[in-house]
Amino acid sequence: MRAMVLRAFNQPMTLETSPDPACGPADLIVAVSACGVCATDLKIAAGHVRSTPLPHIPGHEIAGVVTAVGAQVTGFRVGDKICSHFYVPCLECENCRAGRTNICLALSGGKAAGRLGFEWPGGYAEFIRVPARVAVPLPPAAAVEDLAICADAIATPYHALHTRLGIAAGQTLILLGAGGGLGIHAVQLVRAAGAHAVAVDQGAGRLQLACDLGAEECVDTAEPGAWEALLRRGRFADGVIDFAGSPSLGAAATQVLKAGCRYVIVGYRYGEPFPLPYQPAVSFELDILGARASTMADLQATVALILAGRVRPIVGARLPLARANEALESVRTAQEPGRIVLIP
Repeated sequence: MRAMVLRAFNQPMTLETSPDPACGPADLIVAVSACGVCATDLKIAAGHVRSTPLPHIPGHEIAGVVTAVGAQVTGFRVGDKICSHFYVPCLECENCRAGRTNICLALSGGKAAGRLGFEWPGGYAEFIRVPARVAVPLPPAAAVEDLAICADAIATPYHALHTRLGIAAGQTLILLGAGGGLGIHAVQLVRAAGAHAVAVDQGAGRLQLACDLGAEECVDTAEPGAWEALLRRGRFADGVIDFAGSPSLGAAATQVLKAGCRYVIVGYRYGEPFPLPYQPAVSFELDILGARASTMADLQATVALILAGRVRPIVGARLPLARANEALESVRTAQEPGRIVLIP
């Protein structure tokens, strides 16, 4: 099969002929219809994810068509359309037993657990081996190229909003980095839950899509006085979801969060500290929470919302597999609104 292979960190991938994946008894072999390109792939390519082996095939937002079914697998047939979660948890550790499979204690690359596109070969390829227990069946008419991105670009903000924040109808939520691949889907998820989104980003171009998708307010932090106008309103927000991982945005956003409410961190940059405001955090009992990816339950709920027409996957560009390096550079420079997907 053809695959884009990372042979050295901080170097371009190369298009190579790699062995086809073998189907184990509990696996599916999937012909990749599309694979999303995520900012996390930049971190993998830079060597920040220490558990990633070399050589490596990246790509963790995967959807396609089943071409082989393991002997122990039920519920799937050759020809079925699926999308896949990329976390393959052990299901045996303390966290897994508590339902927190996204923080499985064995996810650092052990034999029983790992992540597609991180420790295990990913979807920048024509075929991929997917453990059947992390595959989500899709109806025959599903737009599989669009649904490829839901495992991260949509399920991740779903997890942050529903599992970590506890979103409720009528709330006002601030979304930092609302113009990015996660943020524009978070805007839709907020609306689907009956809450109100205040979209915050830098530059009118990045905010335009969030506005079009129904954000109640759009705040361009590149405009003088934008934060000051929010601060004059006092503590009005019921929650903050931070997709930006920006210390300056984070410090300001904590000042408009109501007492007893939650600030949920999704985006991050390696080596960047979070500017926790100690006194306000204590005085107003602010909850500062992390949100890591999603669970299978989050992904299944996300797929249901998409199939019901309540959330629309935003794919900004479709590129052939051979242009994966170009796609990563576009993500690095935020050139495209929405997600880029690679088509093998």
